[in-house]
Amino acid sequence: MGDPTVNGNDFASEAACIRKALTPRAIVIERANIEIAEFRREIEQHQPTVVHLAAHADMGLIHLTIDGTPMAVEPAAIAQAIRAAAFRPHTVVFNFCDSEQLARHMAWRDDRRSGTVTQAIGWRGNITDQQARTFAALLYGPYAGPHSIIAAFGDARLTVTARWPGQAVPLLIA
Repeated sequence: MGDPTVNGNDFASEAACIRKALTPRAIVIERANIEIAEFRREIEQHQPTVVHLAAHADMGLIHLTIDGTPMAVEPAAIAQAIRAAAFRPHTVVFNFCDSEQLARHMAWRDDRRSGTVTQAIGWRGNITDQQARTFAALLYGPYAGPHSIIAAFGDARLTVTARWPGQAVPLLIA
């Protein structure tokens, strides 16, 4: 999911990395230029174990589309759209700049609130397309179901932080 036209981000290559890592073990459903209102419908229709959102984010806003036009939205709108779905994904991956707070918000629980996901992944800091692709490929390469993502996350995080020291850090919030 995401808007491949904003700021020249290379989301097609990131999607290709995920597809290559998961096929044929899992069904990968891709949506480009997704509209905020489509999140709930897509999640309810496909009931994914993992929702991966690749998007451009800056100045505290996430770039998606509304009525086919690129539009910056508040992170809370994305959380609201995902939580509005009757089905809850196990994991949500926010593979874009400064997505840590959104991941924390999505995985936050107060006595296991029904509006949360089991775990969420976000980034502390600004990431490059290359970091996003490398992380996605390593995260999904060994994927064998929702519980395997924790082990895969550790390896993916170690690799990107070693390859790009002192830069953005992915975080798993569970």
